Amino acid sequence: MGAAGDGRRCYVRRLTLLRPGAAAVVLVTDLLDAGAYPGADLLAVYLTRWQIENVFQQITEVFALDHLIGCTPQATVFQASLCLVIYNVLQVIRGAIAAGRPEPTAVAELSTEKIFTDLHEELVGLHRTLKDEEWLGRLRVPPQAADVQARLQVLLAGAWTPQWRKARNQRRRPQPPKAQQSGAHTSVHKLLQEAKQHQENPPTRSSP
Repeated sequence: MGAAGDGRRCYVRRLTLLRPGAAAVVLVTDLLDAGAYPGADLLAVYLTRWQIENVFQQITEVFALDHLIGCTPQATVFQASLCLVIYNVLQVIRGAIAAGRPEPTAVAELSTEKIFTDLHEELVGLHRTLKDEEWLGRLRVPPQAADVQARLQVLLAGAWTPQWRKARNQRRRPQPPKAQQSGAHTSVHKLLQEAKQHQENPPTRSSP
C-alpha cells in the first residue's frame, strides 16, 4: 500500500467479511502473520470497535453532546459521563420493552432517540406536577438488582407504542456527483507546486 517512491509504503493484508443481508466489511491491516493474528479475530475486534463508534455517535446526536454545558475540563468530563450513564439506562429500558412485547421484537428495531424523547417529556411533566420535596419524599431505599429488574419488567410490559420503532428510509439517497478523474488531482498538485515555487522564488519589487 502506497506509492512506489513513498518511504512509508508497506505490505498489508486485506480481509473481507461477507455478511448475508448486510454490507460486507473490508479490513486492511499490516499484521501480516495470519497464524498469530487470525482474520476472524481481527474482524471481531474491528466490529466491536465499530459498535463503540456507533455508541458515541448516538450519544452525540440524541443527547446533543455537541453543545457543552461548560468550558472547563471538569464540566466536559461530567457532561460526557452523565450522557454515558443515561445511555446505559436507556439501553436497559430498550431491552425491557423489547422483551415485554407479546410478539417477538428485536432490540435493534427500537429507536433510542424516540424512547428518550418520551422519557424526557415524562420527566418534565413530573417536575411540573410535583415539587421537589414531594417526589423526593417518595423515593425509597434502592432495592436489590433482581427487584429492580422485576419491577422494571412489570412497568414496561404494558408500555408500548409503535412510534418507538425505527423509521425505515424508503427513499434512495441521492448519490453526489463524482469528481472528474482528469484534472481533479492535477489542479491541486498545480496549486501546491505554484505555492512552493512562490516560496522558493519570491517576486522581486522594482525600486521606484
